Formats: sequence, C-alpha cells, structure tokens
Amino acid sequence: MFLFFAYSFLGWVGEVLYTAVTRRRYQDRGVLSGPLCILYGIGAHLISFTLRDLSNDSWFFLAVFSAVYATVIEWVAGHILGSALVNLMIEENGKKTKLIFTGDIGQPNVPILDDPHQISGADFIITESTYGNRLHEQVDREKELCDVMKEALSRGGNVIIPAFAVGRTQVMLYYFQKLMSSGQLPVVPIMVDSPMAIKATQVMLFNPEEYDEEARTIFKKQGGRLIDMPNVKYTETAAESKAINDMLDRVNAAYSAQMQFVSDASHELRTPIAVIQGYAALLDRWGKDDPEARQEAIDAIRSESDAMERLVEQLLFLARGDNDTQPIRPQLMDLTAVAEDVLREEQMIHPERAFLARWQGPVVVRADPGLVKQVMRILMDNSVKYSGPEGRVYLRVSAQKDYARVTVQDEGMGIVPQAIPHIFDRFYRTDSSRARQTGGTGLGLSIARWIVDRHGGWFEVVSREDVGTRITFVLPLEGTA
Repeated sequence: MFLFFAYSFLGWVGEVLYTAVTRRRYQDRGVLSGPLCILYGIGAHLISFTLRDLSNDSWFFLAVFSAVYATVIEWVAGHILGSALVNLMIEENGKKTKLIFTGDIGQPNVPILDDPHQISGADFIITESTYGNRLHEQVDREKELCDVMKEALSRGGNVIIPAFAVGRTQVMLYYFQKLMSSGQLPVVPIMVDSPMAIKATQVMLFNPEEYDEEARTIFKKQGGRLIDMPNVKYTETAAESKAINDMLDRVNAAYSAQMQFVSDASHELRTPIAVIQGYAALLDRWGKDDPEARQEAIDAIRSESDAMERLVEQLLFLARGDNDTQPIRPQLMDLTAVAEDVLREEQMIHPERAFLARWQGPVVVRADPGLVKQVMRILMDNSVKYSGPEGRVYLRVSAQKDYARVTVQDEGMGIVPQAIPHIFDRFYRTDSSRARQTGGTGLGLSIARWIVDRHGGWFEVVSREDVGTRITFVLPLEGTA
C-alpha cells in the first residue's frame, strides 16, 4: 500500500515540476506572448490498477510509471474569436514528435481577428477535410458585398445571407458598419436570425481586447461600437425567428410568382407576334397580287392585334393592382341593374345562345360599378366559351343574410377537381381549354379575383366534368361591411 501512494505522490510532483519548467522555458523564448496562448504540461503519468487474486482472496497493487511527456500550446487559429490551433510536443523515451490539431487552418487578413499562427515543422497535422486541397480566394469581400447590396436596394429587394458559419456573421456586420457609417450604403434594417451566430456575436462584443489593430481603432473612434449597431435586430425568441422565416417564405413565393408571371406573359405575347410576322411575310410574298391571301392576312393581323391589346390591358391592370395603383371608386350600386346590362350585352353579342336570368329586386352593395361589371363579363364570357352552342348560361343575383351573391352557371365541359384550386392563377388554363381558339389569355379570373378581394368578397366554385360549372362571387351588402 505504501508503494502505491509513494508512486502517486512522485507522479504528481513530477508533473508539477515539468509544467513549471516547461512554462518558464517557453516564456523565455517568447512563445507565450498572446492572451490566447495557454500552456500546460502532462508528465510523469502514474497509471495504477488493482488485480484481485480470486484463489486466495488477497489484494495486489501494481503501479506503472510511464515516462511520457507532452507540452500543449494553443495558438490563435484565426477562424473565429477563441478558436485554437493545438500544438502537442510529445517526448517519449527520448523521441520528440510535433503534432498539430486544428479544426481550421485559418485565413489571413480577416476583419476583427488577428492573423492565424503559421504552422511549421509539424510531424503530423490532424484537421477536418471539408476545405482540404483548396485555398482561400483572395477577393475584396467588402467591395463585393457593397456592390450586391447596392444592386438589390436599387431594385427594392432584400438580401439573405446564410449564417451557417457563425464567424462570418461578425465579419458581415463589421462590413455593414463600415459601409453604412461611411455613407457608401444607406442605413437599412439588418436582422440576425441564428442562435449560434448571435451568441458568437455577443462574445465578440464583450472582448474588444482581442480585436486586431484596425478593429480596435474603429472601436475607439465609434465610441465603443464596432458591430453593435442600432439598426441590427437580433431574434431573441422562437416567435421572432418564425416570423422572419415566414416573411422569407413570402418573399420567395412572391419572387417565384413574379418570375413565372414574366415567363408566362412573354409566352403569351410571343404567339400573336409570330402570327403577325408570318402573315406580314405572306403579304410581302403573295398578298400584293392575290386579293384572297391579302384579305386573309389582314383579318389575321387585325385579330391578333386585338388579342395583344386585350392581353396588354390585362397585364397593365394586374401590374397596377400589384403596385396598389389601380383606382377603386366605391359607391352605392344595385347589382341587379348591372346584371341586367351585362345580360343585354351578351344577348346582343351571342344572339344564338340561350341566357336565363333570375333576380327579384334591387340588391345594393358599396362597390366600384365598372369593376363589378368587369367581373360579371369575365364570368359570362368564360361560360359562353367553355360550353357548347346548345348549352344554356344562367345569371342569378340574390341576397342571403348579410351578403349579396352573383352566380354564373353553364352546361359546359366542366373542370377536373384537381384544377379547381388553380383556376384563379395567372395564365392558368385547364388541359381541356388550352386551345387558342377559345380566345382566352388565362388572366380573366385572376383579374376577377383581385377585384372581388379588394371589395371584401370571395368566390365559390362548383364544377363537374361534362355537366357544367357554377361560379359565385359574394360581396357584403351595404351596411354590413
């Protein structure tokens, strides 16, 4: 038992002495100069274990003295404040080995942080392989960020910067502080939505003594501010983070919808332009001497020009609606009187069709008469186009409780169930109605929905294939909105 404790005591004394001597030696050589350099020694390890002799139930103690010494130095890795490059200098039985362990070899000239310690003379280096065999690009990231921000802000857009690398968040805030304080960028709201990045930023804010020379100068000049700006908002709760994510989802959805809208509009305009160009070539080649070809070309060009005019008008309407510049002039109006006007127009345009009306008196709402009439025309036009010449078209106006209801019903081809949720999307057409001979642009119902939405109403759609479609728009009665 005495032997065991003696070895334990000697091991502890040896470790303390080795640590003290090694620390003094590296201090004298100027190794321990930075506040992040930590040195400790591990020496004279005493490994003890106990064996039990089961035959005579006696105890034996065995102590093994291991003459392995290791000096550990932690250097600045330059990746993020507090990150370390570990240098293990191991001496075993007279053989010395230098082993480096680091998660990142660091990058020079990174804002705020000192440059990483340069590794030399290592026997082994253990590091992650994410960035293996790749050098950091030497680019002016401050200028690059400034250019991207200027372009986005000039278009009224937003900039989303992933913060998966928590150390990059402080660099971005540092750049923003410089660019905005110098007037190169306007002061705009900045939201940081990453718990790890927020914690790392807080550590950075509370340790200005660890900044590099440039950052310390700016820190003093700004009165103790470096990356802590009034226009920076840190999400502190899950609800705030969810609100930002929901906003980004809406931004992405709006951007996708905008790109799809531009693509669809281009496609819709390309077709009539191609037709006009084709008939212009026909006129140039044969139309001068062939009256029949000339008249055919003139009729086609006129028809396509009218279609383009309608399309452009609808596009402008939706654009004004998106920008909240489409005027709405609400007033007291009678839906029944407007329905009578629309019905007379349809009977004049399509005298061969059977139209059936049903209403019992005035139904008064507060709305824009011109826009409401446009909705009725769109629904009636669709019913005529997508039903056969023998099919009847119904127009009804009624009042139920606090709401007015206008219903247009046909006996046409109907709509497949999976298409009903999309019929109000811009440029959407069901498969059975994509033929251009229907004359539609795919924008009518989008315009109708915009108008009804702005009047506090909604649509109800019921449809069965080969039976027909019934579409109703509902508006609040006067005095109930």
